[in-house]
Amino acid sequence: MTRAFALLTASVLQACTCSKPAPPIIDAGPVAVVSNWPDFPQTAEARAALTKRFTQREVVITPEITPESAFAEAARAGWSTLPSGPVDIREWIDARNARWFLLGTFHDSSGQIDTFRWLIGPNGVHVTHVALEQFRADGRWTGTDAGQVGDTEGLMRAVASSERAAWKDLGRSQAAHDYTAWKYGYVAGVVDIVATAKAMNLPALGCDVPDSLLQLLPNGTDDDALRIRELHCLFAIRDAVSDPTSRVAMLWGQAHVRTEGFRRYLHPRDSVLAVYAFGARHSDTAPDEQLRDRLVLNDLVLVPLAGDEAALFIPDQWIGGNVARVRSNEPGPMKGLRVSASTPGAFTVGDQRVDVNGGEVSLALGAGAYTYCFESNGVRVVGHVDIAEGGGAQLAFDVPNRATQLSVEE
Repeated sequence: MTRAFALLTASVLQACTCSKPAPPIIDAGPVAVVSNWPDFPQTAEARAALTKRFTQREVVITPEITPESAFAEAARAGWSTLPSGPVDIREWIDARNARWFLLGTFHDSSGQIDTFRWLIGPNGVHVTHVALEQFRADGRWTGTDAGQVGDTEGLMRAVASSERAAWKDLGRSQAAHDYTAWKYGYVAGVVDIVATAKAMNLPALGCDVPDSLLQLLPNGTDDDALRIRELHCLFAIRDAVSDPTSRVAMLWGQAHVRTEGFRRYLHPRDSVLAVYAFGARHSDTAPDEQLRDRLVLNDLVLVPLAGDEAALFIPDQWIGGNVARVRSNEPGPMKGLRVSASTPGAFTVGDQRVDVNGGEVSLALGAGAYTYCFESNGVRVVGHVDIAEGGGAQLAFDVPNRATQLSVEE
């Protein structure tokens, strides 16, 4: 078990386990089956023409969303104002009523795969379908003799069966197709997403082009090739999803969720939410992990961005903190929130800000869920705390050791 997933699991176990109500779904119009797929484009000119033909939204090229830009936006907005923890983040995402929920990940991150699995699970967001770039979707392109069989049958067989053989076949197919999942050791994590979808009664769909079609593209990661792979995914989903009130959760690489990516093909009336995942990377040299000298992340934190975008910071072994959590049901002196620290700094929670300079500081907080931020010597410690009705909590920060003690009285 990765440390990133262990931290995520600890947070999820604190979340409400009651059934989640389905938010209202906005009817954005029919999603018709593509009765006749076009000819598969085999030249740069044909790919450009097909991309233009099916583009339905204005494509505005904006600066790339990076860990640094998301960090800067969080600081501008105020870390303590952001959604944090599984319940708050789930509620924020559900409140967007997005027909298309896109999580953009880095392909070296097993922790980001685990996060998507939580997002579609019993404590996650409300969706009706799951689509995964890591599996290939059968195609119906014309104008080519290349094979177009992907993982569609394998996914259906695994979801419909409890036999280990079907699941092993799916894992072998995924490992053969998805080199990075094999390289970074998260093939089982991707298959577990399908198992979670089955448990939630969600159809699991492939998205990528079959290998024989991929070989007809000069370079599968060139921009024009990415656009065709995205179009293939859209056609395959429209073949499988006809309900105009559907809500599709998609797991993509980050290049696909940008404005010039998959979103360009969606009807302008379709609501979309694109979330960029940061943290839980394979190496401490990744840009996400370079934030560790300025950020100690005790819980998941979501940063709303402009338009229909957001960033999701995931705690891990580098940017994550060491949190010792203690909970008591015995009556005690804690009411509201009490804060102390081994180094002086400023503490914010909600719209309250206090200086912490050696002694313990008390804040009057009613019952509710809060995001906190303690800043000391240029390092921000960010996390989530729940205060029960009539209860309280105590936070003790040891920033040099990236440690926080959280004591909760319920």
